[in-house]
Amino acid sequence: MDLSLNGLILMAFLALGFVSCNNDDNYVDPIPDSDENIVELATGEPQLENLAAALQRAELVTTLQGDGPFTVLAPTNEAFDDFLSDNGYAGLNDVPVEALKQLLLNHVIRGRFSSVDFLASRAGYTYTLADATLNDDPDAKLNIFYEADDNIEFNDDAEIIQNGTNIGASNGVVHMVDDVIDLPTVATFLEADPAFESLEDALDADGQPDFETILETPSNLAPAPFTVFAPINEAFTALGELPSGDELTAVLQYHVITENNILFSDITDGLESPATLQGDSLTFSKAGNVVDITDGSGVSNSNIIPQLANIQAANGIIHGITDVLLPNTDEDTNAAEQ
Repeated sequence: MDLSLNGLILMAFLALGFVSCNNDDNYVDPIPDSDENIVELATGEPQLENLAAALQRAELVTTLQGDGPFTVLAPTNEAFDDFLSDNGYAGLNDVPVEALKQLLLNHVIRGRFSSVDFLASRAGYTYTLADATLNDDPDAKLNIFYEADDNIEFNDDAEIIQNGTNIGASNGVVHMVDDVIDLPTVATFLEADPAFESLEDALDADGQPDFETILETPSNLAPAPFTVFAPINEAFTALGELPSGDELTAVLQYHVITENNILFSDITDGLESPATLQGDSLTFSKAGNVVDITDGSGVSNSNIIPQLANIQAANGIIHGITDVLLPNTDEDTNAAEQ
């Protein structure tokens, strides 16, 4: 698993910490010492009764009694009740064991990170213990996005609750959260990460297909899995006026390769990609860790941003890029004339 371009860097930043920090009084308490491991802590905490039962059903007790250290984002009882109701389950015993196991592992980060660590680095990606099944590496894991300001939020969904942070365990730390964090789709990260705000606005523009629903397609159904080359906000600023209607649709579709989960390490010099959702291909040049993308207009300005490469979701992968890619509109014009 190629961690050097994504989570490893960010996990190192978390572990070392930055000198600047948001001093919100809800979050600055240090992690206290404890003789209880994470499972014992959850079992003895009234607000985490459902989590303790879920760990038993998913056969994760031994895992979270291990040395770790682990950072656990622990959904409260109310969060579990909402999850069961929203998904039509009468109770925890109705949730398939393997699905519940991966869901719970999506709440576990390897390492011991306090709320101050999250606040210090402000935002970024790291890895959970949930399996990235689209990756050939059996040790590959799914990403999670965090953003910390006045609140600490994960995947633009679950927040650490007040007075529920920095609960020390002998093998890690627990932060109670107000929602169950679903396995992320590529749509999850495009919506959650402010770096892709302009792209998200374009995807939601009037007259566009329901890209959110498309990009939430489960990995076992076409056109998933997806490889998304996601322009950052500055790319749209440099583009200037955004096209509209069918032209915009073609541009956006041109950034999505279907039925593939292409890792950064899979990209080789001279590679021509499989067809995009728009229908045309992309061409790559690679020298070391520098990847240039040549689009249909013949421009090779766009690079994959190393810190935004290999953002792994359950139904595909995202690579942040520096410029908007443009398809070959001459082909469309010629076809229309014929």
